[in-house]
Amino acid sequence: MENKIIIGIIAFILGIIVIVFPLLSVGFLVVASGLSVCILAIYWIIRGIQHWNENKATCILYVLVGLFAFFFWTCSNR
Repeated sequence: MENKIIIGIIAFILGIIVIVFPLLSVGFLVVASGLSVCILAIYWIIRGIQHWNENKATCILYVLVGLFAFFFWTCSNR
């Protein structure tokens, strides 16, 4: 119960910040989502390479999805 109250207070404060500074908030969300896509792309590529001996089809899929996500991230930053 105590965690829900703290999370509610933090969400309320962040909501007020988003209302007061909308452009700053959008800029932060763009950078955060781009960084998360880049990290996920690297994770998928590494996971695909590490498990190559187990199932090659799944590994190829992981590597392709990782490369696609990385390509999408680099194209969206231009």
